[in-house]
Amino acid sequence: MFAHYWWIVTLVVAVAVPVTVFVSRPDNVDGNIVALCAGALGVVYFIQTQKIAELQIFERLFTRFNKRYAAMNADLQLIAAGHQPDESTVRQVLDRYFNLCAEEYLFYEQGRILPSVWRAWCRGMLAYLGCEAIRKYWEAEVSRDSHYGLTSDAIRCGAAWRARGEAITPNRSHSP
Repeated sequence: MFAHYWWIVTLVVAVAVPVTVFVSRPDNVDGNIVALCAGALGVVYFIQTQKIAELQIFERLFTRFNKRYAAMNADLQLIAAGHQPDESTVRQVLDRYFNLCAEEYLFYEQGRILPSVWRAWCRGMLAYLGCEAIRKYWEAEVSRDSHYGLTSDAIRCGAAWRARGEAITPNRSHSP
């Protein structure tokens, strides 16, 4: 509804004005039309306020997720390149990374993360899962079902998501 509210409000007002004129007493028509228009403007204001609040939430989440990712990126790159420090450090880094991925997924599922951002995140996860050591650790973690429902299938599905207007490949099985 929020994506199409302008034409919905316009349609409702366009239908409601003639109905209001038809059912109102002649001395109340102007007042009823003014009240109807004021109500429509109130709805538009509410929706605009809601959209701004949602955008602010998204910005805060996006900034926090990227900041946390940037703090661990160098260590992830070392692990992916096979320059693994001690096993304890690898576990700590991968636990933090997978927890971050799971949080991003949770907020995506709640509609707080844009699908295009989730797609990019999934593609990054798939790149890391291409590393055997990271993939094995992930497979052990995902088998415990401790990441808010984030699975390898959810990651692949998110990576395959297409924005409106993008070409759809024949092997696309599902879009979030």
